[in-house]
Order: sequence, then structure tokens, then C-alpha cells
Amino acid sequence: MSVSSRPRLARAAVATLGAMAVGSAALVPVTTATAGPGDSPDCPLVKPVKRLASGDPVTARTVSKGTSADSLTGEVVGVIDGGISPSIDMIMVKLEGSRVTDAAGNVDAGIWAGMSGSPVYAANGRLIGAVSYGLSWSPSDYAGVTPAAAMYDVMGSSGAKQATVADEVDVPAAVERQLRADGVQSASTQQFERLPMPVSVSGGLSAKRLKQTFDKTTVDDSVQLVTGRGGAMQSAESGEMFAGSNLAASLSYGDVTFAGVGTTTAVCGKQVVGFGHPMMWSGPSQMTMHGADALYVQADKVFGSFKVANPTAPVGSITRDQLAAIGGRTGGTPETTKIASSTTFGAKSRAGKTFVSVPEWSGFIAAIHNLINGDDVYDGIRGGTAQMGWAITVRRASGDLVTINRKDMATSNWDITYESPWGIYSDVERVIRNQFEDVHVTRVRSDTNFDERVLSGSISKVEARQGGAWQTLSRRDQLRVQGGSTLKLRITVKPGADSDAVKQRVRSSIRVPGSDQRWAELTVTGGASMWQRPRGVKSFDRLVAWLEAQAPGNSVNVRVHTGGGGEGFKASASGAKTTSVQAETKATVRGGKYFSLRIVN
Repeated sequence: MSVSSRPRLARAAVATLGAMAVGSAALVPVTTATAGPGDSPDCPLVKPVKRLASGDPVTARTVSKGTSADSLTGEVVGVIDGGISPSIDMIMVKLEGSRVTDAAGNVDAGIWAGMSGSPVYAANGRLIGAVSYGLSWSPSDYAGVTPAAAMYDVMGSSGAKQATVADEVDVPAAVERQLRADGVQSASTQQFERLPMPVSVSGGLSAKRLKQTFDKTTVDDSVQLVTGRGGAMQSAESGEMFAGSNLAASLSYGDVTFAGVGTTTAVCGKQVVGFGHPMMWSGPSQMTMHGADALYVQADKVFGSFKVANPTAPVGSITRDQLAAIGGRTGGTPETTKIASSTTFGAKSRAGKTFVSVPEWSGFIAAIHNLINGDDVYDGIRGGTAQMGWAITVRRASGDLVTINRKDMATSNWDITYESPWGIYSDVERVIRNQFEDVHVTRVRSDTNFDERVLSGSISKVEARQGGAWQTLSRRDQLRVQGGSTLKLRITVKPGADSDAVKQRVRSSIRVPGSDQRWAELTVTGGASMWQRPRGVKSFDRLVAWLEAQAPGNSVNVRVHTGGGGEGFKASASGAKTTSVQAETKATVRGGKYFSLRIVN
């Protein structure tokens, strides 16, 4: 059974992954213990919130460029009781140094997205907590801090969601006066907001291109994305985890890397805790842990400053994703779904790989994986045809492996690389969402060959062989057929106005069911216009068979169904019977025609 939110439920998981609206918390009550899991420099003792006073000096650590941490200084401003949740206060601090302020002490980038998790220490070296909130509307050197005790609790939390969470925290009146004195504009309207999390989405997709994929699925995109290059991870660049280091948590990595980038708060042996807020807020988690290489911090006075970083190779697993922090262990990484593809266009080809850590995202990421590889090889947003084949390998509840094999053809007059991968997405989603067994998709293998020609057509005419001659069928006519006989058909597929296909005649033979019914319906449809739901499927074995029987886009599909009578035809009539056949075509086929049959016994 999966332990992570589904794509349709994780609202902004691929957008802000930390600025999403949330309604309940995932923590046991915060303790005021003065000792954490360890007392090493990276896993220090905790400074309890009740022992903090305004003006107390603090230090902090964070990375603004590369992998080395900068040192910051500052002071405690105050504590907002229950600022994060009823059981978790928010500590306010003012920081300077790194890119928060410049050499003259003026605000530079301020508290930026990507600082989440930056550890803040008291003068005696005890851990106060982690930067996790920043002031809205403009860059500021004021930060909201998640208390260390709440973050340490995550490493042993039950994950029960109990509290109500604040995404925005009003500034107290006393602090508002201090903000005005410091020259912060519109202090009376300022709020602390949870820091958005920069998300590296590799593969060279623009935000506009990626939004297209959101629109095709149930994934919600709420905020602009930070995108990066594909294949950025190298095995030799795993990155070291230490307090203040870059920390990335990924849903997938490889050609498509979906990774939120923040900061490590503490390292306790092999245990790592960071961010100071959730990523997807799934409670138990199975994301992959990475280091990251920070490229730069972009100052932005309109939407807020942010850090751009490339995640590096996997170093462990994120096992907890909760209100106060994410936590995990270095060493072993989660089991993944391997997405492997071979994409060809003429003499150009590419083999791609992506590893999905969170199973529920396998279908969506498989689609994006094929999209970016198609864009890379086809190298242009234009029409064409894609010949595809894919295989989905599934480990069943029994441990047995089964592979679902499919073939398809897709055409588009505008954007073939975008239109082609959605059959894969649909099939993987149906396997993951099946109601019969708890299964795991271990591998999705696809092969795609692109052609610049748009090979598409529609059904223009259907003829039946009657009395030694071909008779064109019309909806106004009732074709008389013998029950149990074979009906021979000739189907004309006519190219569309903008198609490069040629006119084709497809022959098909179908047996008319023997039945006591007097009437039947004959349907002839193109595979590219068929979108069916698995009706009547009552087991996983039946689902596998149903998927493999689905009509490819380059086919005509003939179906005879007996039952009902004339205009009162009812598919569910007692004694109804159905037969169907497929015939392959040289182009994708859309449209359909429907005829009445009079059964003569």
C-alpha cells in the first residue's frame, strides 16, 4: 500500500511543494525537552522556546552558492504563540549576512525560498530551530523559525494529523512597530508566509510546456516553477549532508527530476531532518533524499527571492513528511519505478531513463519523460505521427510479475510530441488505481518512432457483402442477416484535409451472434476516437486482458450487439450477445458509423 499523496490530491506538490494550503497537522505534541536525539555539533541540544528572550543573539547556516554553508548572525525578535499550529509556536528572528543582507547591512535578497531548514542557533550552540517562514510582499531580513523540538519529534512521530496549520501568520503589533522603524514598507499589512520551495523540474521543459501536461491530467499547478536541466545528477556528486547543507527531496530523478530544494537542519548519525515544514505532507513518505549544488540566489522584489539549485545523486530516503519538518536516513534509497524509453526520428535517437520514488506519480512522470525525450529528438513543436509500443511490468500482491503490452499510433496537426504519451499515462494510472489488488509498477518501457507526415483519416463509407455484391450501408436501412452467419464488410478510410495519408479500404469479417433476438446494432469506429472505461472488469487479471485488448489509434473496430429492438435498442436486454473484431490501418482513424441489423433465423 502506498504511503504518499496521489497527484490529484497533492495540490501544489509540483508547484510550490511547500506553499500549498493545508488544513491539518501531522505531529505529536511539542515537548520542551532540552536534549535532542544526540549532542554532536550537527545534532545539538535544543534551546526551548520558553527560554528565548527578545534580543538574544543567534547564528545561522545556509548555502547561497555551491555546497559550502555561509554563516549568518542576528537576534531573536519574539515568539508568536501558536503561530504555526496550536501546539507549535513561531520564533521570529532577524538575520544578516550571506545574501540576506549586503556588506553594508542593507536587505539584499532577504529570506529566500530555499532557505527552509536553515538551522538557527543560540549563543551557547543549542539549536533554536529552522528558518521556514518569510515576510510576504517584499524581501526582508525577518524570518519565522520552526522550533527545534517540534522538528526532532518528527524523527519519532506517529504521523497522526491533529492540528490546524497556519500558512500565513499575522505580525503582532509590537513587531509591526519594529518593522516600521526598520523601514519595512506596508508593515501593517505584512504577514509571515511559509517559504515557497524551489522545485527543480529537469528535462528542459519551459514552465509553459510543463503547464500543458498539468492541463492534461489531474495534477494542479498553482505557482510558477523553477526548471533545470535534465540528467544533472552524476553518481560522483552525491553531496554531503550536514547542518546548513543543501537538501533535496525528489518524487523522481533522472531525465525527469521533480525535486524540492531546501536546507538540512540537523544530522544525527544517519538521521537527517530539514525544511522546517512539510513537502507534500504525506506523513509516512518514500521520497528520495539528495544533496544539491546551488547555482545562485535570485533577488526578486515582486514575487520573493529564490535559490536555483541542481539536485545531486541520491544519498538516502525521506521517510517522514510532516508539519514541522521532513526527515529520513542516509544510506539505502526507496524502491523506484524505472521509466525507460527509446525515441527515434529518422537518424536521430535517444535512450532515456527516469526513476520514480513515489509510485502514485508514475503515470504522470512517464508521460513527461516521453514528452521531453520526444521534444529532444523531434526537435520542434509541429504536427506528425508517432508509432508507439509500451510494456508495463507490475509486481502483484502475490509477488508474481506480469507485463502488460500495448501498441498505439497517434497523430497531430499541431504538436505530436505532446499528443503521443497520454495512452501510457492512462494505462499506468488504471493499473495504479485498480480496486482489486495492491500492486507496484516496477518498470514502464516505451518505444516511439516519429514521422513528420500526418497520417490520419476518418470512416467515410461502410459496405456489406450481400448477394455477391457490395452494398453501401445507410442508417435509414435495415440490413437483414442470418443469426450465426459471417458478415463481410469493406470500410473506406478517407484522409482528412490536412493529412498526408492516402485513401484506404479495409476488409473485415465478423460473426453475427446466434440469438433469439430479432434486432442487433452494428458499430464501426476508428481506434483514435475510442475512449473506453473498463466496464464489467472484476479482477486484476481481467483488467490486464482489457488493457491489452484496447484498440490502437490505427485501427477500425467492428462490433455487433444483439438485444432490444429497432429504435428501442437496449444494450442490457436479456440474452444480449456481443462480438467484436479489429483491423489494422495505415493511419489513425476517427469517427464512427452505426447501423441496425434485422436478424433472420
